[in-house]
Amino acid sequence: MPLAFTLTFVTPLYTIYGSIEPGLAVDECFNFLLEHFGWQNRDIPPRMVVGIWASLQAVLDLTSPPSVLRSLNMDELLSEEWRKMNAEGKESRSQALGRVVAELGEGTVAPPHIRDGKNLVIYPEQLKAGSRIEVLGQGDLPM
Repeated sequence: MPLAFTLTFVTPLYTIYGSIEPGLAVDECFNFLLEHFGWQNRDIPPRMVVGIWASLQAVLDLTSPPSVLRSLNMDELLSEEWRKMNAEGKESRSQALGRVVAELGEGTVAPPHIRDGKNLVIYPEQLKAGSRIEVLGQGDLPM
């Protein structure tokens, strides 16, 4: 018998959203703003892009093997209208998956939406002893 359930939106999950390939996270960010908000290039406010060095111990890799993606119906999860669900006070299944992973681990490697590559989502509040993240060139950044 199929189960029906509703996920209730809970507290925010803080993440660092990045990419393993240079430029991919930036491309996805700009694509998101243009596609979901209907902005034009001239509308996008200034952004700062930084490199991060991460040493993590517990990361879920959703890009390999491909059977993992199929078993999780990743295409369906990634196409959910999570903004609409959030507006209704609900949490999407993809957000619920992220929350479960954040309870058990420090990050997720996931396929991007716009092209080939790998994104890395880090849950900084979940870092385990011995894990660390560092902003590269932090001393050169404006205060």
